[in-house]
Amino acid sequence: LQPASVALNCIAGQGSLAPVARIVALLARPDNSLECVVSFGLSGSGCSLVCAAGQTLGELASAIVQKYNVEGGLVHASLPGRERCSPLEANTPLAALVSFDSHD
Repeated sequence: LQPASVALNCIAGQGSLAPVARIVALLARPDNSLECVVSFGLSGSGCSLVCAAGQTLGELASAIVQKYNVEGGLVHASLPGRERCSPLEANTPLAALVSFDSHD
C-alpha cells in the first residue's frame, strides 16, 4: 500500500485492537446502489448503509467508522463466509462482493 492509502485505510490488520464490523449482506438495489447490512461490535448493533455501486470495501469500512464514531478509526471487517478482511483488500469494489437474489 502507498503511504497515502495506508492513512485512509480503516480496515484493521490482524492483531490490531479494533471493534468488529460484520458485513452480514451486500445486496444490489434496483437503482444500482448497494445495501450493506452491518452488525457492529459485541452488542451486534445493526444498521443498513447504502453505497454507490463504485464504492470499495475500504470506503464501506470508513463509513462504518464514521457511523459508529469508532475511536482509533479502525474496524475489523468480516464478510459472509470470511472471518476477516485484510487491509490489502481496501480497494476491492463492493460490486464484486454482492449477493444476487436468485428468486427474482
